[in-house]
Amino acid sequence: MSTDLTHLTPNQIATMTGIAPQTVTKRLVGLEPVGRNGRARLYDSRKALAMVFEARLRTGGDGLNLQEEQARSAAARADKIEMENDVQRRNLIPAERITKALERVFAKSRSKLLSIPTRAAPVVALMDNAAEVQAVLLDNVAEALRELEELDLESDI
Repeated sequence: MSTDLTHLTPNQIATMTGIAPQTVTKRLVGLEPVGRNGRARLYDSRKALAMVFEARLRTGGDGLNLQEEQARSAAARADKIEMENDVQRRNLIPAERITKALERVFAKSRSKLLSIPTRAAPVVALMDNAAEVQAVLLDNVAEALRELEELDLESDI
C-alpha cells in the first residue's frame, strides 16, 4: 500500500477496515472511481470510507439489518407453527410416513401379482381353450386387485 492515502482501491479499503473485499465493493456501488491503478479502481478515500462505514452503521455493523432479520425469524417461526398445525390436522403428512406407506403398498402389490401364476397355473395347465385360460387369469387379477383395494393406507400414515 502506498503512503498516499487520498486514493484507495477496494482491496486497500478492505485491508484497512477489516471488511471483506466483496462487501467493500458492494458498498462502493454508485461511487465513481477517480482513476485506476493498473486494473484496480481508485476511489477518493474520504468518500469511499464514508460509504463503507455509513452502510456498516445502517446495517448494525455486520452487514445485517436487525429489523429485517427479526422479521425473517418471526416469519420462519410462524411457518413452522403453521406446518406443525397442518401435521396435527393431518393436512400435511411427513415424507418419511408417506414413503413407508408407499413401500408397504408396493410390497403388497408385488406379492399379489407374483402369486397369480402360482394360483392360476394348476387350473390353466389342464385347459385347452385360450378363452378359458384368459378368464381364469382375469379372475385371479381381479381378485388380487380387490385385495389391494382393501389396504388401509390411513393406518400406515
